[in-house]
Amino acid sequence: MTVTASATTSAPQTFFVGNSGGSGFAEVEIDQEANDIVNDPVNNVLYLSVPGAAPTNGNTISVISLASAQITSSPFAGSNPDALAISDDSAFLYAGLDGTAQVQRFTLPSLTTDISYSLGRNSTFGPYHALDLQVAPGAPHTTAVTLAVTGVSPSADGGVVIYDDANPRPTTLPGFGAVGGGLFDSLQWGSDDTALYADNNEDSGDDFYTMTVNLSGVTLDNDYSGTFSDNDRRIHYDSGTKLVYADDGHAVDPSSGNPAGQFSIAVNNVMVPDSTIDRAFFVGESSGAATITAFDLTKFTTIGSPIMIPSVSEFPTRIVRWGNNGLAFITFQGEVYLVGGNFVH
Repeated sequence: MTVTASATTSAPQTFFVGNSGGSGFAEVEIDQEANDIVNDPVNNVLYLSVPGAAPTNGNTISVISLASAQITSSPFAGSNPDALAISDDSAFLYAGLDGTAQVQRFTLPSLTTDISYSLGRNSTFGPYHALDLQVAPGAPHTTAVTLAVTGVSPSADGGVVIYDDANPRPTTLPGFGAVGGGLFDSLQWGSDDTALYADNNEDSGDDFYTMTVNLSGVTLDNDYSGTFSDNDRRIHYDSGTKLVYADDGHAVDPSSGNPAGQFSIAVNNVMVPDSTIDRAFFVGESSGAATITAFDLTKFTTIGSPIMIPSVSEFPTRIVRWGNNGLAFITFQGEVYLVGGNFVH
């Protein structure tokens, strides 16, 4: 909707009406299993990567309209789509296809298939898949991919590669076990396409890595061990605060590797920062319910009371922001939850 006053019309806003909720928020549950979720703010939709074994819409990119809170289309994506990344101009969606060891690019909003590229294979353990995949800021044709092998622990054996469209840059970072390598599990670009960050969430090293990207490829600058805790987390960069935040509650200054603060949370949460509203949101599951907690992004203190989403039996695996007052999260082999309202401000 829009609001007009004194000959000035506001930007369009999504007025979210859920089928359940509580004080200050509404909530919608969508029965769709997904591996990953990203927000498209230009087209006002969410994209889901749906694995081949899902009960519905397997091997698709399913589209959730935020205007209707429903899945409106599910075009075929390829074999077992997993990691997703969207360019900051909403021109392209990239999907890691675990079943064929590829990355597939789609043009938006039509989701027409575009270029694809193979991720190669490990000589001992077989094909690589995209453990994480991120599009460079301001450079929609450039992606960073960290390569992993299914069924191997630790899995991040292939290192980090920078691609321009389907073309890999020659300088790459080796993965686990190689000289100069590391466990690059979760990736985030910095404020531009020259800075890249990663973390090790597979062993007790809990490393934070800073990297430089140029036209030749990617090089490792620093390896800060013991930065994080709680394996299986992701990291998140916020261009407003210029800090890296982790699902385990830690925040780090990438310019120095020093701790910048810590949110007081339980284990097994996932989070999303948003400096435009000075908030960080964490969601976790316990005793069959999900709890969403809001924090001041710079003071690391809680804001208001947490909200409870009942009948959530699986732990959340990813949470994203949408619109001015919306959150969405997916759960392990479970459902998608849309939450909106005053709580998110």
